[in-house]
Amino acid sequence: MSEPVGILYVIDELMQLGGAERNLVRTLHALPRDRFRPFVLTFRLNPEVEDFRSLPCPVEVYPVYSLYSPDALRYAPRLLRWLRRERVRLVHTFFETADLWAGGVAKAGSDAILVSSRRDMGIQRNWRLNLIYRMVGGMFDQVQTVSDQVRDYVIEQDRMNPADVVTVPNAIDVEMVPKRGSTPGLRSTLGLPAGRPLIATVANIRPVKGIDVLVRTAAVVCRERPDALFVVAGKVIDTSYQAGLERLAGELGVRDHIVFLGQVENPLELLSECDIFHLPSRSEGMSNALLEAMASALPAVATQVGGNCQLVQDGRTGFLTPPEVAEAAANRLLDLLNHPEQARAMGEAARRLVEQEYSTEAVVNSLVRLYDDLLDGQE
Repeated sequence: MSEPVGILYVIDELMQLGGAERNLVRTLHALPRDRFRPFVLTFRLNPEVEDFRSLPCPVEVYPVYSLYSPDALRYAPRLLRWLRRERVRLVHTFFETADLWAGGVAKAGSDAILVSSRRDMGIQRNWRLNLIYRMVGGMFDQVQTVSDQVRDYVIEQDRMNPADVVTVPNAIDVEMVPKRGSTPGLRSTLGLPAGRPLIATVANIRPVKGIDVLVRTAAVVCRERPDALFVVAGKVIDTSYQAGLERLAGELGVRDHIVFLGQVENPLELLSECDIFHLPSRSEGMSNALLEAMASALPAVATQVGGNCQLVQDGRTGFLTPPEVAEAAANRLLDLLNHPEQARAMGEAARRLVEQEYSTEAVVNSLVRLYDDLLDGQE
């Protein structure tokens, strides 16, 4: 039997469980060990996060915080020695410093295959990064994007060869999703009233997530359905934006119809007690929160941006609405609130779709096939 292939995953930081971090953790646990020997390199690590403490492979931390720092030069030889010592044949990078520093070092000093994951529509990029990515795009043997919409963006913006850009969506362990209504005491614990329909949003509080549009949507919905309660769970990233949301809710008279829970320990438990999921984002690569909501058998009303368009089958698993248009989102939410049987059927269809196409097993199997094709092409 041939030796398992050494593969190094490089990610800018492992500080909290965001979308990229969750998917990397799932991949590391599901990757077949008879085929691959994984390693992880990161530039910042939070050891307080249990998922990072229990990664099933060696983890190294290099303090390369910037492409332009002295450490970028100092640690380059160390990275090359590691690649050679462990006979790494694949380097898979996440985010800018990993892409451009680790990817550049690996490409220049080793014969490892270089794969880059792209997870958004360029919301973090400035003109300088756009120029750099366009200049070095050819060094990546493959770019894996989380949605077809991100793939189109990468091909156009970075002028990549379409044959080198593929879609590998986010995944979810569907067996870990609680069944609907399985945490009956949660409402009381969170101070949420019993009997009222709950419209959930799971998103960090920052402008790109469009929570201000949600407040305006709530004002329209609650005129017809004053029993509806909007529940927003997520870490406050922008405190001034959060303060503005509170003011807007007061001005529109919906302060009692929106609950900001902050960051919750287990969003899946919250989703199991809700009725509808609403995602008013201005931009998305592929939303893990939306994927989790669909796995929880919730119908979704999401903006027609990025990977939302791939996840939500409009009229079957939920509804897509234009970004910034509160009235359109409100009308769809009211459709679901006023037709609970339709909402239930959409939620069940959403769950089936996730089981078929976005389970950890399905996505990792697809990833392994892509790795195999790249490795076969190198021989």
